[in-house]
Amino acid sequence: MRKKPGRPPKKLELPKWFNLKKYSDANKLDTSGWYEQLHCRMMLIQLLRIIPNHSSPHWIKQANEAITLVRENPIIDITSSALLRAYFYTTPDQPLAALKENRPIDCLGIYVTQPTIGSICSMASTVTKEKREHAIKHFQECASNTTGGFYQQKHPSQSWFNEPLMADTTDNPTIQIDLNLTDEVLINIFPNLLKQLRKKSNTRQSGLSRRAVSTDELIKLAVLPYLDLEAWGAETKTIIPDRIMADAIFPQGTRSEDDVRTTKIRAYNLLRSCNLNNIAAQAAAEALFTPKKK
Repeated sequence: MRKKPGRPPKKLELPKWFNLKKYSDANKLDTSGWYEQLHCRMMLIQLLRIIPNHSSPHWIKQANEAITLVRENPIIDITSSALLRAYFYTTPDQPLAALKENRPIDCLGIYVTQPTIGSICSMASTVTKEKREHAIKHFQECASNTTGGFYQQKHPSQSWFNEPLMADTTDNPTIQIDLNLTDEVLINIFPNLLKQLRKKSNTRQSGLSRRAVSTDELIKLAVLPYLDLEAWGAETKTIIPDRIMADAIFPQGTRSEDDVRTTKIRAYNLLRSCNLNNIAAQAAAEALFTPKKK
């Protein structure tokens, strides 16, 4: 049985930056927008954990400024500030970058897509400098002598050219596909390939919460205000009782401590990397299959 809303057990002064009205634009967010907000909260929590042990006063000052910007504008556009981009938007090939920049993703989404220059260079960086330079020079020679007949190679082919670019332990392998084969053949091959790659990397299908993200549900649960207050509580070593949290994140007096506990479970599940990845994939799929406005 749900407990009836009651009076707070004691007085607790919440941070001055917190105002539930600031979250009103959450109802305008699409799945991509929710991914951005949740990704930002995950990064914010990581920043708060790093700050106490960081040695650079300048870095700490900038990190705190980035956190303040998010708290003052909780429905945040991360690309609106160079400071926010620096702290929450640092990897060019991460899903947020692809979603925010509206990149042309060839009918595949985010997690099954063609390699980018950035991702290829990132993988190449795992190869020793000597091997990397030899391979580059070999293929440059090949390209410059395609019509010149036989020539003496200065950088001959090596057996290690055929080794996988990434180790078998990676959970993000790059594969090649022969598009001359029929769809039927490729589709039949793919499930077996997935099993082999997961076995080699010891990777299991992840995501405790694979159901589609619902804007109405996340607003009803007050996920964003809850996460922001919880992050503040962890930062200031303040324990926020469930009754006070309920009055803070829900219309006062309408929800109970049980509702807060439901929100807590859902909110922290959403911040798991596997579930964030599922949200990003959902956002990419919606972008691909939603007719564009003319």
